[in-house]
Amino acid sequence: MSDSWKAIKLILIFVLSFSLLLSLFSPSEATLAFLFFIVILMINVHWSIKLLLTVATFDWLNYGIGFVGELCLSIAFLIYVYLWKEKNTKKNIDKESSKYLMSPEVHEIKKDTLISKLPPKEERRGGKDKNIEIKEKIEEREIIDFFDKLENRYNNKIPKDVYSDLYLSNENFNLFHSFISNTRERLDIITAFLEEDLLSELVYLLRDSSVKIRIITRNIRSEGYLAYLKKKFNLSIELKKMNKNHSKLMIRDSEKIITGSSNITEASMSKNEYNYDANVLTDNKDDVSLAQKIFNSLWNNENLIINEDENNSLLLYSKDSKKQLPKILESLIKDEKEEIILVFSSSLIDKRIIKKIREYNMFPKIRIVTSNKWSDEPINEYQLDTMKYLMSLSKRTEDKIQVLPKNKLIHAKIYIFKSQNITLISSQNLTVKSWQSLFETGYLIKDKRTVKKIIEGVNKLPDSVFDSINVCETERPMSTWSESTSEITLKVPWNLSESDPNWKIEDKIYGKFYRVVKPLHEKNSVVKTEIEYEKMQIYERPLEEQEKRYSFLEAASRSKDPTLKDAINRLEKAKKTGDFKRVRIIEEYIEKYIELKKGKRKKRFKSRINTSNDEALKRLREAGLDPSKLK
Repeated sequence: MSDSWKAIKLILIFVLSFSLLLSLFSPSEATLAFLFFIVILMINVHWSIKLLLTVATFDWLNYGIGFVGELCLSIAFLIYVYLWKEKNTKKNIDKESSKYLMSPEVHEIKKDTLISKLPPKEERRGGKDKNIEIKEKIEEREIIDFFDKLENRYNNKIPKDVYSDLYLSNENFNLFHSFISNTRERLDIITAFLEEDLLSELVYLLRDSSVKIRIITRNIRSEGYLAYLKKKFNLSIELKKMNKNHSKLMIRDSEKIITGSSNITEASMSKNEYNYDANVLTDNKDDVSLAQKIFNSLWNNENLIINEDENNSLLLYSKDSKKQLPKILESLIKDEKEEIILVFSSSLIDKRIIKKIREYNMFPKIRIVTSNKWSDEPINEYQLDTMKYLMSLSKRTEDKIQVLPKNKLIHAKIYIFKSQNITLISSQNLTVKSWQSLFETGYLIKDKRTVKKIIEGVNKLPDSVFDSINVCETERPMSTWSESTSEITLKVPWNLSESDPNWKIEDKIYGKFYRVVKPLHEKNSVVKTEIEYEKMQIYERPLEEQEKRYSFLEAASRSKDPTLKDAINRLEKAKKTGDFKRVRIIEEYIEKYIELKKGKRKKRFKSRINTSNDEALKRLREAGLDPSKLK
């Protein structure tokens, strides 16, 4: 009988194993149900025979354990079948649903609800993802709707042309729309930032003409509109990209130019008051001729050779030359005897440039007119240091450098030399990159009445005070230039001022970046602000001290010393949990440990972490650090 029981057990195990194996390859639920029925039947037969035997032998323990094991195995298999069935059913439902989602009718679904669920743009084997095709159809329909609205808005009536003049305004759309709409043959554009939907509206009245449009830009947004415009109306539009471009210049029919601070963006050309920009429009032949030569040289990637002694143009451009930007500013600053007025955005000023201006000439007063709002974009240490610098100067009234914050989103870039009656309207910011590494343009106005007009206009801007400086650490900002091979098509075909070692300012960017947060007293501030404020207290240190600490942390991260490794790990954990007091303790611990390891014992380090102080020891131990390492 024992041999027969062994055979039965073997059969049972075989059936169970076979059913499990088959379930991995066969989707048939009928097969699984049938196999499961056989297993249950075998268990019942097995148990009945065992029961008869145990009555005679009373060996309940042995057979009882066998029965429980087989029963558990059967239950486990039942659960497995249930879970397998549920998972497979859900998979089939999702598969069927996706068929409906990918049907042509999906274009009726609202964009907001659909696009938010779409996967990233990437192509699968066998062609493009259907979800991407759906999104493209939606975007194409939006583009079509956009041009239908333009058709209803504009009745082919060309607006009146604009006159040569200086334009200071935060409503610049009509200025550029009139300038562009009166083009007859050719329009050349240089701009740092380009929104295709906005440019499409600006050039819409040229759609049935033979005008040729050439564009040099650095960054393109809302792509697709120009391609549709070209396709539908057969308008000639060529576009090239240039990494180092920050200029804003338009040339119309080689007869008129407009240059200044306005990009082709909603912020710069808003119809509803946004950026306060400054632009100059002129039809002076010398200026237009030089502008056309500059554009053609950049477009064809050819060096621009001009006899500057014979050049009578007031148009300036970036070049390593004493008579061009930015070096021409050195002579203008040195010749000024009364006052230098600078009108710039608070986020586009660098303390190092202000110091450079002061080095050129210590005597004239410097007045900085700027916006009272800080940038929402991530900032580095130099920008943070400049913000504090401007804040400090704005509180002084009898200083050689005066800062006047205004309640206006200033985007203009204006240099005024009062005693010389000279104004420079430009695209060049008061930043290191703009002064030495980017291609800029500007226009010199040598007219006393214009200088007076600008000063009066700036003085009329409403006075204000700076927002408080509360910052927290954030990630490195995304570059506006992706640096892909297809984008890098143009380079500045001549040297910029950065090529001059006597002029160049080292612009080292560290790994730390910050963003401005709301102060605690402001309404609608979230709980997180308290943590951010605490973090701000930690990182608001002098720039030199920050640089030294970063060098210590960098050295510690590369070190194989177990104490430093442990400290770095604890530092990362403290940052993730938002325990910024502990962050500061660990950073000071690392700094002092490295100094002591080098044998440099300095009093200022002892004053920060005094290991003889019970409270300091307690703080170190709470942070998981070993105070004995600092002795």
